[in-house]
Amino acid sequence: MIPIQKLLSSLERFQEKIIENNSQIDQIEKRINQLKKQLEEIKDKVQKKKDEKMKIEVQIKETELMIKEEEEKIRKWEIQLRESRKFREQKTLIDEIAEAKREKSKLEDEALKLIIKKEEIEKELKDLEEEYEEKQKRAEEEIPKLELELQRLKTESEENHQKIKEIEKNIKEFYPEVSKIYEELLKDSRNSNMKIIASIEDESCSSCNVIVFADIRAKLYADPNSFDTCPNCGAILYVKVEEDS
Repeated sequence: MIPIQKLLSSLERFQEKIIENNSQIDQIEKRINQLKKQLEEIKDKVQKKKDEKMKIEVQIKETELMIKEEEEKIRKWEIQLRESRKFREQKTLIDEIAEAKREKSKLEDEALKLIIKKEEIEKELKDLEEEYEEKQKRAEEEIPKLELELQRLKTESEENHQKIKEIEKNIKEFYPEVSKIYEELLKDSRNSNMKIIASIEDESCSSCNVIVFADIRAKLYADPNSFDTCPNCGAILYVKVEEDS
């Protein structure tokens, strides 16, 4: 029969490994999500910039068409002006031509501004696409490694859970009194940060850091099959033993 203190030592050790594994799993999952989020964000920016570029291109084409319309008006009215012999009609045509030329000049200014804006957007788009390619390359290199490590940690955590079940089974079979206390503490500690199994370190309980009575310490050190609970926090106390492989 395995001494109770050795079982408790192993039980706490595997519980701590699970906690450590869960912390590492959480960090890796956060990193994977971070990489994917960064990639998705930059992808959205690229698409928005492409949409913006397309919108500008449509505006440029529309403006160019309006410029051609004004040019066509000017051409038509200049022909009419050369053929006209009536003063009033000539004056009207001259005014129409002048207005069309002003409108054409205004449209040309707008087209120039749109072309400059398009060039700025194209530069921004190029920078974003380069940034996306860089982040995509980093994600493609890093994520598979992280997922591999994540799987390893989850497998290890499952193995530790199985080992804990085996230890709990041994405690329940050979030390039913300890098992009862352990199960009660396990239920009560669901919303608590206190440890339910604690070693004696520097004469104190490793759960609450309160000094353990000398008689309890003496009993635990003297008999590896003995156990007690912390008078302060109620954790099951044990003395650390050398770990077996």
